[in-house]
Amino acid sequence: MFAQQNLEFGAAAATAINDWQLEVWARPEPRLKASVVVTQENPVAAIAEIERRASDRRFAQVNVSPRGTEPLGRQRYWPIYEAAVAAGLPIGVHVGGYGGHAPTGSGWPSYYSEEHHSNAHTMQAQLTSLIIEGVPERFPTLKFIFIEGGFGWVPAMAWRLDKH
Repeated sequence: MFAQQNLEFGAAAATAINDWQLEVWARPEPRLKASVVVTQENPVAAIAEIERRASDRRFAQVNVSPRGTEPLGRQRYWPIYEAAVAAGLPIGVHVGGYGGHAPTGSGWPSYYSEEHHSNAHTMQAQLTSLIIEGVPERFPTLKFIFIEGGFGWVPAMAWRLDKH
């Protein structure tokens, strides 16, 4: 869904997943919260899905993929961030997804353990993109949550950004 190149399919799949989350998880167990899954390559559909779910407090965040067509700091994704701010929801960046690019610097992995280690690099690249392209300045109240990508890379990345 997230970086789906068939935009209509991605939008339909996101809506179906959001309905499924409510039916299978949030309704039977009210302590569980859902994420508004959006197809980030189709900002119009993503905004519609956010607006459709915004009043339902069973949704705790808007979920995007760190592996889309372009880095998350790009202005093409900013309308999604505007909709999240309007809805009062943070953006969750959960590892995974494929936007047509190899997930590692050395190409497509053969084994899960090769791919798994690239999650931290992907998160680091996305946080750098968000900072350098000015997303925190443009959306000062928007929170980003980086999920399952580790955090051991944060001090080294902060040092490098300060250095450069």
